[in-house]
Amino acid sequence: MNSQALMIPRMLFLKAVEGGPVETPVAIQEILRDLPLLATAESVRLNTAALEEKVSAQFSIREVLYGEQDLQPEQAEQWVNTLRWVVQELKSWTPDVAHASLHLRIVLAALAAFDAVYAEIDVISQQFTTLSLPEGLCCLLEHAEAQKVGGNSLLSSLWVEIQAVSLAGDYERLSTLRRHFGIDIPFPPDMRLAILLLWRMKPSMLAKHIDQKKDAFLSYGICCVLRDSAYKLALDVDDVTFKFFSAAALADMREEYAPSGAVEVFRKLLLQVARSDHWASWLHAFFKYPGRNWVSEQALPDALAQLDAKHWSEFVNAVELWTHLPTVAPVTNLLVRFYKAVGASAASEMWRLAYRRWDSWDYGRGQDQHMSAPAACSFDFPVAMHYAIAPDEAMAEKERLIDAIAFIDQTWFSSQSDLITQRNRLLSRLRLVCHGQALASGVSDPLPPPVQPDSEYAALRYKYFDVNSRRP
Repeated sequence: MNSQALMIPRMLFLKAVEGGPVETPVAIQEILRDLPLLATAESVRLNTAALEEKVSAQFSIREVLYGEQDLQPEQAEQWVNTLRWVVQELKSWTPDVAHASLHLRIVLAALAAFDAVYAEIDVISQQFTTLSLPEGLCCLLEHAEAQKVGGNSLLSSLWVEIQAVSLAGDYERLSTLRRHFGIDIPFPPDMRLAILLLWRMKPSMLAKHIDQKKDAFLSYGICCVLRDSAYKLALDVDDVTFKFFSAAALADMREEYAPSGAVEVFRKLLLQVARSDHWASWLHAFFKYPGRNWVSEQALPDALAQLDAKHWSEFVNAVELWTHLPTVAPVTNLLVRFYKAVGASAASEMWRLAYRRWDSWDYGRGQDQHMSAPAACSFDFPVAMHYAIAPDEAMAEKERLIDAIAFIDQTWFSSQSDLITQRNRLLSRLRLVCHGQALASGVSDPLPPPVQPDSEYAALRYKYFDVNSRRP
């Protein structure tokens, strides 16, 4: 369906809110006639998706909206009359009407047939001045539990785990699980419209419902329905899992492709979560492997600048420290922006925290890893900055490393691999010390030059091989 086709229901909605004749769809007449039986027969469940299809078929709605046939004048009049009936039913709905919940679901199914999910729903939501309708819509969301995954045992067990890790606040694990259910939850049409109408009419009520339920399935489903609006609602929801799902939909998008204002909203979400017990878990979920120019990374520097060293320490601990070159520039870009936001004096604590973790890590010492060449790492920039503001420490460390490298062959190692690894570890550290001195002397490039062999002889003698270098 294209934007031109969407103009049809929008135009007809505007006519339907005016006075005039009404027409109840045939399928709706039949089900309303049998409503008492449907309400008492526990074995019968209302299939609003099937009802939506019947209404759509009666008025050839799909054929018109998808360009398979033109909308005729008499057909348009029927559409308007039916939409007018829907509007009047929603206006007059109260919890006191017979079989109120079922009645409301039936009316919403009829409305959904006209692709109200995609049309400008504000046109009709503004008409519902009754206070009863938002409460009724909220009650319908209680049925969402029954819509979970039907008879699919694999998805059922997945959702059990998702709910468990959500309640435990393990958002790193939830981030992994989310990749296995990256599809829209198939809420029936009445549920989708209930969510959309609540969002337009009483977003505070929808937010309160999410907070009360604390249901990962419901939170994810609402995010799927609201799409680009979910992250805006998340600012008014206390439930961190809902915030997570809405933020996750934006996190890995480039800013130019994200909804307007996404970076600012993501920043506000980060600041909200920072006040909770879930800050560290969120950082592991979103910033363990930084990419480049993502919404999450555009938002983080300014958020960190408004937080304190405790929060900075959690960030430093979240980033994966490894020698995979593609993470170096993103971490650097992020921290350069942070540096500009807080200034040199405040940023020194970030450099100290990063240095301490890097020094303890020591390029995987104790992890039985072989280093075939000196390596860049995720913290190249902050470690170099640490040395840049500590010239005496940098000078002493440089002399120590140069001596250790010069006498490496006079040290006993159990294997040639251990010797090569230790030499490359020392060269990796020396590289950052030297760049720190360069930064202190006025060099503007935040990153040191690319890793190169220290000589042709050394490249042969120590079997130099840089896994990150480009191959011919």
